[in-house]
Amino acid sequence: MKGRIITLAAVALALLFVASYVPITIGSEIPKAIQLAPHVEGEIPSIDTAAPENYGYNIGPGFPAVVLENSTEDVVLVLRVPEAQNISRIVLSRVVLGSDGQLRYEEHEVGFTVLNSTALKLLSPGASLEPGLYDIVLLTNDNRTLLVPRSLWVTTLSSIIDGFEFMHISDLHFGAGTPNITVGQYRRFTGYLLSQLLGVDAILNTGDEADTASSAQYRNSLAYRYMLAYTVPMFLNPGNHDYPNKNFLTYYGDTVRYALIGNKILIVSINTDGEVGHADNVNMTFLQHVLSTYSSVPIKIIMMHHPIFYYQGKLYLSYNSSSPLLEDPNENRNSALSFYWGSDTNLTRWFLKLVEEYNVTMVLAGHIHRDQYVEYHSTWTGHTTYFQTTTTLAHGTGTYQGFQVTLLNVTTGVPSYPYAPDWFIGYENHSRKDVYNSIPLTLPSQAGRWKDEFGNNYFYGTHYQGKTGIIVGLYNMLPYLSINRTVVISLPWPSGYDAHVKVLNAENASVELKSSLYVPELNRMFLALHFNMTPKSVLEFVIYTLPDNEPPKINLKRTLPRNPSINKVVKAYITVEDDGWGVESVSFNISVDRGTIAGTPKFYKIGETLYVAQFQVSSEYEANATLTITAVDYAGNTNTTNFIIHLAGPKPQANETTTTTVTTTSPAETTTTTETTTTTSTTTSQTQTSTTTQPAGSSSSTSTGAEEKGGTNAIFIAGIIVVIIIVIAAGLMMRK
Repeated sequence: MKGRIITLAAVALALLFVASYVPITIGSEIPKAIQLAPHVEGEIPSIDTAAPENYGYNIGPGFPAVVLENSTEDVVLVLRVPEAQNISRIVLSRVVLGSDGQLRYEEHEVGFTVLNSTALKLLSPGASLEPGLYDIVLLTNDNRTLLVPRSLWVTTLSSIIDGFEFMHISDLHFGAGTPNITVGQYRRFTGYLLSQLLGVDAILNTGDEADTASSAQYRNSLAYRYMLAYTVPMFLNPGNHDYPNKNFLTYYGDTVRYALIGNKILIVSINTDGEVGHADNVNMTFLQHVLSTYSSVPIKIIMMHHPIFYYQGKLYLSYNSSSPLLEDPNENRNSALSFYWGSDTNLTRWFLKLVEEYNVTMVLAGHIHRDQYVEYHSTWTGHTTYFQTTTTLAHGTGTYQGFQVTLLNVTTGVPSYPYAPDWFIGYENHSRKDVYNSIPLTLPSQAGRWKDEFGNNYFYGTHYQGKTGIIVGLYNMLPYLSINRTVVISLPWPSGYDAHVKVLNAENASVELKSSLYVPELNRMFLALHFNMTPKSVLEFVIYTLPDNEPPKINLKRTLPRNPSINKVVKAYITVEDDGWGVESVSFNISVDRGTIAGTPKFYKIGETLYVAQFQVSSEYEANATLTITAVDYAGNTNTTNFIIHLAGPKPQANETTTTTVTTTSPAETTTTTETTTTTSTTTSQTQTSTTTQPAGSSSSTSTGAEEKGGTNAIFIAGIIVVIIIVIAAGLMMRK
């Protein structure tokens, strides 16, 4: 037995010996040797993942409780964990911009009673609070803090006397995006920020907030919602991509809810049950109960993910009509119903009966990633209900990405659209496939054949996070949109560092930091930023902890093959890192002192800081290739570094002349978010040499293909032989 243990230990050591010489790759490209950059002074935590956790179940950041100012109404809070009997205090907190133009942090303690292990009653929280959106902070007997963020909305009826203005967004699909995830993040960033820039009363979000319902995607969603729509209440229902609803429940709360704004507006959210595509009997019973209970409320809005209709225009019908427009679309192609609800026409007629009987004002949906507006005139009651289905904000689409701002008249129930584009058709009859009612977030270059519909009209935002700075770009190409507003954003922030704002590029636009406030209780920095943007304007700026006075660092990490030679493909792995605001652009060119460059060299990005220069030199004799890498950061600091790579080959004859060829490539594809032109403040230039020794008069015998897969050498081969011998010996010994 002892011999077997010794043998197995020897095998393990041999395997470790060999493994130490095997280059491990991430995917198929990034070498093991390249490590993440170390932490730097003033580094800002990731804005993508810093989100407060939600402990609410019936209310939370996706469906806040609503109370009127000076109201004595109590609020029941159901927790998603049994903590109610362990709560010692409840504090309502917020950061607010005061009339003096300064941010201040407020805490208001409220009384409460414990109903059971998961339920608390907040006693008259609106009685002593000013209008605004509050976090509910639960303090426990064992000194823990449980947060129900952006979850209590104190409002007034006077605030909606001129209309209830809401942003209708749908299908954000955190974790995905079209044409890629980065562009998807840009659109999500833009949409949430615009909720404040446009000053809407609320966001109504009709689902598919996550793409695969993962915890990480909901945390990312909460981060953006808390960061960019800090002052705006949001009402959210789940979509089919939020199914199964376990993580949705954890981060946003229950899937079936309602809210009452005074006695004026009722918002009801129902769940269309994942891929089933329509509400079930339980949801329908809930909907009927809420509508009947609040039948006297004049404005009623129903939110859900899958639309009732797959139609555009006006319909004159009733739930009990024999019209083929209400038949199963699988059996009648002329049906106005969607395939989702149309698969159960009895349930659909039940829904329409409720809509007609209780005079529902609007029904909002998403899912189909395109606009479709239906003006439904009930031939039974004479009431009109507006069915509004809005395109995706961030993901793949049959048309384009966008959102809608609806101003709902709280007296007549008629919607209007203050930011309607020129091509807006509203509720007119039209092809169900080619409706463009939303405000586009799509660049023309990303819009395919639909770019001709709206030309160069869009609002687009970008963001890039460096270590000590966050670069923001806003591009208002809408000819009718002017912005002049102060907004409050919230960022995860390192303690002990102030926040600064610097404009990098501006065309008919400006941004000014009015006030900043670090809140230790939240580890966040709050900024009051005043934006002024005229139609057709550009604004690029940085929010930073420390100035960026140093240029990016450029290093050649390795080449493949490790012993490069002429007439073989060579890959040079280069890191470009910046300890400041981040790298804006990286460019590359190559020259050789002998021979010619075969084909077109490639230069591309394969990691956060890693680039690959790929080239091949055709030559009869050994040559030197000079790679010139130029990196510019967002502060305008420039570093140009030359790397000389010796390419092995036969030595030239004494009378052989030296020729030089130079090839310049276009900059690498990067995550650059702006096209800022800045004055260079620091420029460095250096040359590094990488040499490979070969016997005189010989050419490299290394296999390029083998080297590109990780490299081979004598030690590696010897290690393999050792392992084989030990394994055979181990087998013989174990037999004994």
